Amino acid sequence: MNRVRESLGYVGALSTLVVWAVTTLQVISRYVTKKPMAFLPEICTLAFGMMIFLGSALVHLEEGHIGFDLVMRAVEARRQRAAAIVRCALHLLIAAFSLFLLFSGVQLLRETQPSKMPLMGISNAWKYASLPVGSLIIALGSLGYVAGKASGRGCEP
Repeated sequence: MNRVRESLGYVGALSTLVVWAVTTLQVISRYVTKKPMAFLPEICTLAFGMMIFLGSALVHLEEGHIGFDLVMRAVEARRQRAAAIVRCALHLLIAAFSLFLLFSGVQLLRETQPSKMPLMGISNAWKYASLPVGSLIIALGSLGYVAGKASGRGCEP
């Protein structure tokens, strides 16, 4: 899983850089040179999707989601065993929702595959490809967490 985290970090950094660079270039070409590059928003859309969906997978694998943390702090203040059970239950809910997103994302890919981006000429499915990939990583991360806890001490800390 460390290799996945590292790869997601690189992809996230690269996609963030692309979004920034393309947006900057689009502003310069539109307002400074008065010659906008029409294909740049399509590139930005591709990179933004990767940044969001693969970045969320990285945040989940590192347990950096703030809402998750707030729930756990409230429960941990009372009892450690209850907190461990709640953490496992939350991971199961996250896995279920991620699997729903995975299947919805695959369906979206199938539906958008025939249509093309007007300027780049590639399938519109590329805009949504990171949704099922990120969802799969999140689901596997959550299921792996629960399986690890269940095989050892039954979701105890």
